[in-house]
Amino acid sequence: MAKKASEQVTLRDWLHMSAPLFTILTKMCDLVGVDISRVNFRKPGWFNEHRWTWSTQRRFQRWLESYLYRNAEARQLFGIPRNKRAVKSAASMFVFNYGWATIDSPPRDSKTNAKRKTNRYGRTNGK
Repeated sequence: MAKKASEQVTLRDWLHMSAPLFTILTKMCDLVGVDISRVNFRKPGWFNEHRWTWSTQRRFQRWLESYLYRNAEARQLFGIPRNKRAVKSAASMFVFNYGWATIDSPPRDSKTNAKRKTNRYGRTNGK
């Protein structure tokens, strides 16, 4: 006998995730073109299975900052207040700890060999 629609298990429930975490991981998977159901989040080192560019990582981090700032349930999950400094720090730490591996390094200035300043989309300003 088939289950009723109200009794069917959603992917989020099957993965035992809160709604904000499911949203965040879905966005991560979408950015690298992977179906979230194909990633085993219980496997140690799951975040090394796929790769993204540095600019994609920056775009995700900016999206995550915005998401955390406007979503109270997500901030509660991360245990942070609603202020920009805490949100930026939490997003940065999440990407550092759980972001996909990068296939390139941040852009550097060829004259000084220092990281170039980038805008919110990970693009250098005219260089």
